[in-house]
Amino acid sequence: MKPARSRHPRSSPLLPALVGGALAAAALASSPAQAAAYYAGELGARSVARGGANVVNPGDPMAMWLNPAAVTLVPGVQLQLDFNLVFLTNEFVRDCGGEADGCAVLQDIDRDYKDPATGKVDPARSVRLKGGGRIPGDGTKVGPAEPGQLGARNTPSRFDGTTTTVRNEAGPQPIPRLMATVNGDTFGLPGAAFGVFAYAPSSGDYRYGADAASRYTLIDRDLLEVFYGVTAGYKFGDWLAVGASLQGVTAGLDQSIALSLDKYGNEDPGYDVRVRVTGYQHLIPSGNVGLWSSPLKPLGIDLQLGASVQLPRTVKATGPLKIESIGDKANQEFFDPPQGEPLAVLDDDGATATAEFTVPPFWRLGAKYVNDDLLGTGQKLIGLEVELAGVLEQWSAYDHVYLSTKDITLTTTIGGDSAPTGLPPIVQPKDWQDAVSVRAGGTLSFFDRILEVHGGGYYETSAIPTSTYSVEVACGDKVGVGAGVSARMWGARLDVGYGHVFYFDTVVGQESVATAGNVTAGNAAIATLTGGTDPTTRVAMGRYRASLDELNVALTVGLDELFGFGAHAPRPVVTPPPVESAPEPSAPAEPAPTTEIAPTSAPAPTLALSTIAR
Repeated sequence: MKPARSRHPRSSPLLPALVGGALAAAALASSPAQAAAYYAGELGARSVARGGANVVNPGDPMAMWLNPAAVTLVPGVQLQLDFNLVFLTNEFVRDCGGEADGCAVLQDIDRDYKDPATGKVDPARSVRLKGGGRIPGDGTKVGPAEPGQLGARNTPSRFDGTTTTVRNEAGPQPIPRLMATVNGDTFGLPGAAFGVFAYAPSSGDYRYGADAASRYTLIDRDLLEVFYGVTAGYKFGDWLAVGASLQGVTAGLDQSIALSLDKYGNEDPGYDVRVRVTGYQHLIPSGNVGLWSSPLKPLGIDLQLGASVQLPRTVKATGPLKIESIGDKANQEFFDPPQGEPLAVLDDDGATATAEFTVPPFWRLGAKYVNDDLLGTGQKLIGLEVELAGVLEQWSAYDHVYLSTKDITLTTTIGGDSAPTGLPPIVQPKDWQDAVSVRAGGTLSFFDRILEVHGGGYYETSAIPTSTYSVEVACGDKVGVGAGVSARMWGARLDVGYGHVFYFDTVVGQESVATAGNVTAGNAAIATLTGGTDPTTRVAMGRYRASLDELNVALTVGLDELFGFGAHAPRPVVTPPPVESAPEPSAPAEPAPTTEIAPTSAPAPTLALSTIAR
């Protein structure tokens, strides 16, 4: 039976691989990070202004993200609205390494990965890609001698490091957040504190040209991510506070990439197939825990220590596949030839791809010195905060993405009809590495914190090695700086923070394993048309340059102070009873006149002894 004619592109296992890679990018939005990997900058206007050095005791509801133990130090009942704008600049100049090598895969790629569920190496999670497959055994040139042919050795490359720069064309990424905390002291529960939150980490937006040299890695991507949950903490005097958050995460994306159907690996737009992936996952479980202490407070020294950890989790993100467009050459050669039947048929009705991977833990540790009265006048005219912090993000756990597909089959007609077959699981090497950042920042306050000025900076190592680096994520070693101001009045505080990140240039050379999604790669039937060669082409070699700016504004309202309850409730005026005045002393009374008694001449009576005896 001949397959029905179809205008849908026909796939090999690399189609779900690229789709899964897009899904992985979205699902990874559930992972918190300072500036490594998919995220840029720490959460909160004051954090941005202090260069990320705000992990010990943020002093407001942002503690639920940075250190949940510090929620016990947030006074009263506070509501915080936070809004961040992220401006990302990302540039790429492709360089295939010279005429002799081109963009071909030169060395064999062999990777073996463990199944997270068992902790053992799983043969189904292995990657094998043979190097030098672009050259037939007799040494003849691969494919027709088309201008701009890529990948084959001894073929000039148009990507020589001097071509047009690919630039991120996306505008600023808006990121809203909403949080509220309640200190138990307000309602007669001293030491306890609670909070609720809905927030998103900071990330830039990505959009490149549909015909740019980066189209096989990414054309455009919109990320959607929200953390939501509750926090609880308890404070034992000044020596220790503990806290934890129970988090749920909704993560999703809308992403477009290009695949190639060129049998010889030429990057001919006429053979491009544009694919869009839209996927979401809800209620991804996560959480964080934290500790806080001020051990020297009894001695009058306010040195605070804090630590927190964001817990690891396993993600499974699923989404549909949608074919947006097919190049004219690909359509005529494979799917709608002027004469004869199509070479392949894909049944992709209701097709989905699922990406599985592990998001690692993140550790924060810091020390903070506070002196609210530098002048020692007792009026707190000038105060000072200084904080030093370090963060470890264990991205080495994110070493691969495991992709599986559902409800998608491929039937080829080369050499006769074949039975519809499903697509096997795909493994994408990531091989990311741990990232470390060191941060220092502080605050100078005036008039008992009515006005505050912030500043700080940090250095952070890259989480992505050059072997798997691409335009998908701007990373690399970096230096960040921040500055900002805060003002408080009528129970509300306004924070404004600005941050800038300087990325060191990243150069990707022959170590790169990022290849184009050529849907004919590895297909034995297609290979018969090309003399048994593999059209796999590396697409990420070149120089990357990036920078990032953040403008973060937050409004924190003390509801108890604004509406006058709790510690700010009006106290009844107690009127003391009037003091009775002492009576005026009266004049001394005149003594009454005495009457003199005249003496009598009669003798006094006497008793005779003889009479008593009787």
